[in-house]
Amino acid sequence: MSGRQRGWAVAGVVAAVAGASLWTVMMRGILFEIPWATAAVAVVPLLTVDRPRIFTRACLAVGSGLLAWSAIGAVLLMFVFLPAALFLLFAALAEPGNRPGPGVSAAVPILLAVGLYVALVACQ
Repeated sequence: MSGRQRGWAVAGVVAAVAGASLWTVMMRGILFEIPWATAAVAVVPLLTVDRPRIFTRACLAVGSGLLAWSAIGAVLLMFVFLPAALFLLFAALAEPGNRPGPGVSAAVPILLAVGLYVALVACQ
């Protein structure tokens, strides 16, 4: 894994923590668990830095999830996580020798969407 990939991932985590902090200040501490739980999820790719292949897939999965969450949760001001999502997606694609294939790049967001739909249906 290159320093460039690690740099994008660290930027994504910093952006997620900054977004959670901004959200907490804007909402004056109401429901502060939501943004901090979201920021905690953004840390997951940094836990896999020793395994480049898993790292890129984790960045792709978490970045796709944060991208969807920032769009779906726009009503709750979750759009503050959009920069973190983009940084993590950039981290997944930064190193030419360590990019996920087109099949994985297409399958991960689709599987996340299906999993979210199943979870939402199961909760009702």
